[in-house]
Amino acid sequence: MPISGLVITFDSPVDQCTEAIDALNAMTEVEIGNQAEHKLAIVVETESKEHDRKIWESVQQLPQVTDVAIAMVAFDEEIARERAPKAGASCTAEQCSIGGSRQHS
Repeated sequence: MPISGLVITFDSPVDQCTEAIDALNAMTEVEIGNQAEHKLAIVVETESKEHDRKIWESVQQLPQVTDVAIAMVAFDEEIARERAPKAGASCTAEQCSIGGSRQHS
């Protein structure tokens, strides 16, 4: 399951790009993050690489979007390995939880 961190650049301040923001909010695969001036961070979580690519393409076609930069791409298997405790180590419940549910805005 791909998880991508993207940074969207708009041609106007983010708060003036309501049509694009509404479209992003309608995408169940997208979680909206922090914004600063013309930039907005999002996280995309999909079931396949192909679906991930389609979401990226959809985001690039939104009104007022001038650029979509990839900040990070990971897969559930990679995240599970990073969170798994090493031999003899202990971890908190949050560090050891894998595959928890996410809420979408």
